[in-house]
Amino acid sequence: LLNIATDGETYGHHHRFGEMALAYALNQVQKHPDITLTNYAAFLDTYHPLWEAEVLERGSWSCSHGIERWRDDCGCSTGSQPGWNQKWRAPLYEAFQTLRRGLAQVFEERGASFFRDPWAARDGYVEVLLDPSSAGRAHFVAEHGRADLAPGERRRLFAWLEIQRCLALMYSSCGWFFDDVAGLESLLVLRWADRAMELWRSL
Repeated sequence: LLNIATDGETYGHHHRFGEMALAYALNQVQKHPDITLTNYAAFLDTYHPLWEAEVLERGSWSCSHGIERWRDDCGCSTGSQPGWNQKWRAPLYEAFQTLRRGLAQVFEERGASFFRDPWAARDGYVEVLLDPSSAGRAHFVAEHGRADLAPGERRRLFAWLEIQRCLALMYSSCGWFFDDVAGLESLLVLRWADRAMELWRSL
């Protein structure tokens, strides 16, 4: 088994037409009779592991400080602005944590009037994101919504779930990686936090 691991955003994001190069490479590999493209699940169905490896918890590929790279002034830098620091990370991270905890408590309390199990509904919401059709939404409501849910409450039900989606997106990795809090990436995670609060105010 030859494992090839790359960053998904390399293709078409960091390198223009990278997705086309990847498609071409995969096409060429598939033409080779001695090579089979696979994934870990399929491979392990045929070849059982002889030993296991343990993933280092709270580790990071980008610096020796682990996840501190995303929540504190760890000292590492992209080097784009000599002398800059990331002292903004810790207070912003704590602000996001406060927002997430507060809205999680409200979601549990008020979500009980919409969902059989609010957290199971939050986890299952990905199915709506994959299939946002009327049928997909109806199936989700039938599976996760309370039986006594009024028809007019469905819009509010999905607004509660959108809040949870925004709270997850505000932790997007790129928003915490670079030095400048006013950069595009950090502004995007701030917008997700703002959108969560905007939806909360509307409810």
